[in-house]
Amino acid sequence: MSLTKKILLLTAALFISSIFLLYGVSRAIILKSFSKIELEKTKTNIERVNSAFQQDLSALVGVNLEYSRWSDTYQYMEDRSETYIESNFTDINTLQKFRVDFLMFVTTEGEIIYEKAVDEETGKETRLHDALKEEILFHESLRDARNKIGTAGIILLKEGPMMVTSYPILPNDGVGPNRGFLIMSRFFDHGQIQKLAQITHLDISMVHFRQSFPKEFQEAYEKMITDPIHIKPLSGESIAGYGIIKDIYGSPAVFLK
Repeated sequence: MSLTKKILLLTAALFISSIFLLYGVSRAIILKSFSKIELEKTKTNIERVNSAFQQDLSALVGVNLEYSRWSDTYQYMEDRSETYIESNFTDINTLQKFRVDFLMFVTTEGEIIYEKAVDEETGKETRLHDALKEEILFHESLRDARNKIGTAGIILLKEGPMMVTSYPILPNDGVGPNRGFLIMSRFFDHGQIQKLAQITHLDISMVHFRQSFPKEFQEAYEKMITDPIHIKPLSGESIAGYGIIKDIYGSPAVFLK
């Protein structure tokens, strides 16, 4: 073989090797970039779910304030007039319209003077059993006369997590002694998770901190001691993000995937 042919073959081999090397490097860069994009997208999705929850809670707060900071309600806490109840809460549709599972008017001493509940599945009026009411009122911050601001968030009950709002009952101008609290709540159950999934267009599942965790949630929680968000690739095509919603005391309450 002539020297010229050897040079040509060597040049061709080097050229082909360079192409493969360039392809490999480019592919690694693209995959790394793609992975980073997917991780950022998953983190954004977790934040979207949390934002949707906060908006839902804010809507419940708005409904509560509409009634708790109202002179008619303020007067009712003094005279216990049935006319007020008949005008505002006789129709069960009032609770359904605002997606309120139950409400309670509570004095500053913790006495329930009126309550109403609806079964979300049947749409019919129901009654809260005494043990559940006692468990709710066990949370003093929901009925503490010193609480002039109000409380909203998650509480964990034996039956599971609950979205709760409790605001002092005051006249329209917000001035005057607190005559009690209006508590409006919604069970944070599978139905609520499905609503969040519809809003965010994401697959969402939940466990809470009064139940045993499945293995995948336990492993994720162990990774979240120092980081409030955990992201885990499940396969070459899917990735999972985990986040925690805290209760009204700032402790972990709901674990979302």
